[in-house]
Amino acid sequence: MKSVSEYITFAAARQTQADSLEVAIGSIREQVLGYQNAGEFRGAGPIFVGIGASLAAACAPVWTLRSRGIHSWRLGSGDHPLPFPVSPNPIVALSQSGRSIETIAVLDSVDAALRYAVVNTSPSPITALVDSPLLLGNIADSYASTIGFTATIAALGMIADGWDGGRPDAGWDELPAAFRALEGELADRTGQATYIRMIANLQLNNRAFLREALENKWNLGYQRCNALLRNLLSDIPPAIVDHRLSLIGIYGNASLAAWEASRDNGDSGGLWSPQYAVSSLMDTFECVLTAEPSEETRSLLEGSDGEC
Repeated sequence: MKSVSEYITFAAARQTQADSLEVAIGSIREQVLGYQNAGEFRGAGPIFVGIGASLAAACAPVWTLRSRGIHSWRLGSGDHPLPFPVSPNPIVALSQSGRSIETIAVLDSVDAALRYAVVNTSPSPITALVDSPLLLGNIADSYASTIGFTATIAALGMIADGWDGGRPDAGWDELPAAFRALEGELADRTGQATYIRMIANLQLNNRAFLREALENKWNLGYQRCNALLRNLLSDIPPAIVDHRLSLIGIYGNASLAAWEASRDNGDSGGLWSPQYAVSSLMDTFECVLTAEPSEETRSLLEGSDGEC
């Protein structure tokens, strides 16, 4: 598994997404046509196997294949006991890293002639198991995947278009231009292609809309973190811990939005240029949480029927 430092930033990935996707789509189309000419991508419909975002990317291809009268499925890599049942349907393993352990196990349990894969990283354990992998091209991507995910969608779409005698739709070549247009529109709206500032702005100005759009699910991970922090900070009254977490949310959004803006503008200034800047920011988060409550705060907490 890659370390976080091996990924490019989310902002950089978005800025290069259209250009990278243009190169990837051209390469993917050539590979699909080449495999077709070699007699691949024929016969019984494929079973797409993956986890997480890779599995989600297989939704539309399955629909496309079924609409063409070719029965197809998508399965989570751990959805079926192994070895995988004997079947004429080939397995298409989906893994951007090529290292997903569950997906490797499924692929390794079927006949070599039925193995296909769509991967970004090559060489990798999955490409070692497959004679005809569809390679995205070792594209540099962010930790929260951008181009890796969209290129996977394009690859699976072209496989679905081309399976059993079809041809990849010409519309895939228009996708990079559509991304450029969208990025331009977003930049016009916000001043910069941004993520942290967008979330910070929504939290401050339209929190109800953000909660509705996310179906309040983003709080699940947040509550787990809160529970862990309460255990670690058991010597501080829970009401104070919760209050400080809310303050850190406001403080963190503002600070990280300023950090993001400095990176986008290419002007770190005196605040963000030191190598210790972000580490120092993290130190302040810890200090806010772990500081001993003052006597005044504790007395006011007691007066409000809080714990002390």
